[in-house]
Amino acid sequence: MDDNPMLQKVKKRLADWKTSHAVTGPGGKFMSFEQNKAAFDEQCSPGEFKSSAVMRALEVRSNLEQEFPSFVKSLVRSHVASLFWMGLPGAFCKSYLPARDSTMTLEDEAGRHFQVKYIAHKTGLSAGWRQFSAAHKLLEGDVLVFQLVGPTKFKPTYHPF
Repeated sequence: MDDNPMLQKVKKRLADWKTSHAVTGPGGKFMSFEQNKAAFDEQCSPGEFKSSAVMRALEVRSNLEQEFPSFVKSLVRSHVASLFWMGLPGAFCKSYLPARDSTMTLEDEAGRHFQVKYIAHKTGLSAGWRQFSAAHKLLEGDVLVFQLVGPTKFKPTYHPF
């Protein structure tokens, strides 16, 4: 079966693609295709490319204190316009956030606090998110690293697109 010319052609294309899409991880080391794909699948929506902002955010995240869980979120239109709904990773919410609706605090890099409503069954932030988004002039394509530093407190860091 390995002698099949069509199969060999497909394997060569895949190998060429893997080489041309090499990505460096923290410390400048090249990540394997599998490592890159795992990071990409974990951090990006289907069809989304890894912008330089995402790469910077992933590097920042890798240097955060490991005792505090964190995740990276690329902003889309619904996060910063019209709906102002910030969906959070479901697995993260189930592992680390309250099982009931709660008021969360977002503490920005300047030390300002913003109160937002966490809706547990929808795993996202609602009321108050608009004020945070407007205060930081967040745009579609920007990236945030959310670090959970208390039961209901995040320290998001901003990485412009």
